[in-house]
Amino acid sequence: MKELKGKTTLFVLAMLLSLSIPAAFSSNTLAVEYTFSSTVIDGQWIIEDTFLQEIAGEPLMPYCPASILLPQGAVLKDVKVKFDTPVIQEGFDLPWGQIPCTFSGPQPGKVGPNPEIYNSSNWYPEKLFEVVGVSSFKGFQILNVNLYPLQYQPSAGKMKFYPKLTVEVQFGKGPKPKLYRGLADDKAAVAGMVDNTGTLSTYEDGGTPLQTEEYIIITSSSLTSTFQTLATWKAGFVNGAAVYDLTYIYNNYQQWYIVCLAGRRYWCGTLQRILHLFRWIRGLRHGSRHVLWTLRRQLEQ
Repeated sequence: MKELKGKTTLFVLAMLLSLSIPAAFSSNTLAVEYTFSSTVIDGQWIIEDTFLQEIAGEPLMPYCPASILLPQGAVLKDVKVKFDTPVIQEGFDLPWGQIPCTFSGPQPGKVGPNPEIYNSSNWYPEKLFEVVGVSSFKGFQILNVNLYPLQYQPSAGKMKFYPKLTVEVQFGKGPKPKLYRGLADDKAAVAGMVDNTGTLSTYEDGGTPLQTEEYIIITSSSLTSTFQTLATWKAGFVNGAAVYDLTYIYNNYQQWYIVCLAGRRYWCGTLQRILHLFRWIRGLRHGSRHVLWTLRRQLEQ
């Protein structure tokens, strides 16, 4: 790695798809390894497969958004990141971020470097990772983590580069998500979103939908004919489309209307009935992908 001195070094976004991401997991742990490549081109240090984090007054730093699929029924407990010996270089003077501009708003003024950071001997960022949270996609639980393969020591002009970061996830057991369908199309979609596709094997396969309606419209009874025109037109672009109104919901989902809590019976309103319908049409009977809600006041009754 080349050492640069007396020169401002910029990070350039490079999506060259050379990131190596092996993964392994046991009964309660999951490890995903991220390997980074770096190079210096025209005085610019490029970290492949990273984005640029720009915070006003703080050093511009590359980060890698990691998307890790949790096993089926897993509940996140802890996240750690392990690393090998970093490569340390000197002579760097990193620029700092500015306030974002908007098309309609006034142009913001220039900001200087944050003295608490640039006069410090501490490494920036302090941690090599940031847990963004766990998101859900069609019943698949995805852990989102930002990884920082570089650290900067402003007062000394030093940089630490970590060629390999290993994310270790500890999890417990939980219930299977209610909206999980186990459809092959769902698994294919998730495979293009996560870094550890091997974990898909922990998700059980579902059956084949009895009928396919990718596009569902839920509306009031008075607007059924209007939205049926839309559904008929939409059916030419998707694999099936249908309209469901409140009359249909009331007539076909009475078994869901009464629930018992602490020995007392409660009547479920329109919204609760629609939620049960939603689970049904998103499940094996229809395998739908898109649901259009056209209800307003009816949901408040």
